[in-house]
Amino acid sequence: PALNKKASEYFSMLTDEKYTKIFCDENFNLSIEADIPRESSFFSGGTIDQLYLSVRLSLIDMIFGDESTFIILDQPFIQYDKERTKKAITLLENLGENRQTILFTSDEKDFSHNKNTEILT
Repeated sequence: PALNKKASEYFSMLTDEKYTKIFCDENFNLSIEADIPRESSFFSGGTIDQLYLSVRLSLIDMIFGDESTFIILDQPFIQYDKERTKKAITLLENLGENRQTILFTSDEKDFSHNKNTEILT
């Protein structure tokens, strides 16, 4: 229940509250509550990637709590459109107070709007 609650909060933020509840069972089968609960395979690749990012961030929260840690992500936004990418970057920036994020991407223009982001090429 704790994972579902926290992952749903992240997922709601990432989807601009289009989807507000996700379910992860004991076997880590994921579903999203739209009009009715649907398996994750019903949704687009971008939505599924948002779902997995939400679950990963929630697991990190549950494991590390308020302890300072880092996150390494490799091409996490490959299936995201521009709006999804902006929302995900904003979420990661907000988490930056307790967590350093190292993000590998081939598309640095996604980060050009933010002066607080250090880009190494």
